[in-house]
Amino acid sequence: MIEELELLNLKDVATVSPHVQARLMLFFAALPFGHVPALPPSPWSPTQLLDLLFDVQGYLFDLKNDELPAPRSEARAS
Repeated sequence: MIEELELLNLKDVATVSPHVQARLMLFFAALPFGHVPALPPSPWSPTQLLDLLFDVQGYLFDLKNDELPAPRSEARAS
């Protein structure tokens, strides 16, 4: 998918097709963890989607290397 998006970017394609968008949504839905990057408003450019995929890749590397940040405390002051 990264290679395909890089080719679209090199061809100066402004927005990706609905087919590519659907494949990306299926990819995010199949991730075995709860990390889903924030999606920008569509239509999406190839570079926006590449950034999202690299975000997931970075998360996977952090997960593999046990370098994920500690979860934020959600305790509220009364």
